Amino acid sequence: MLILTARLGRVHYVTIRLATQADIPAMHRVRLAVTENRLSDPSRVTLADYAPAISELGSGWVAEASGKVVGFAIGYRSGNTGPSS
Repeated sequence: MLILTARLGRVHYVTIRLATQADIPAMHRVRLAVTENRLSDPSRVTLADYAPAISELGSGWVAEASGKVVGFAIGYRSGNTGPSS
């Protein structure tokens, strides 16, 4: 497992690591809380969409600060464009 830790500012440390199934609820909370790139219909992304996105369709990473998921990224493998591909 690759874990990267960076110090931001004076006191904040962010750890980047591969996402796991256990991270899905926190990833979903982050997705629904964003103010940029907001979904016009939040019901279009469901909890069930994350599992294939971070396993068979691609990979995912989470950013943690103080043990809490504060961000995430998902990259799809070549030929996959998301849950409907």
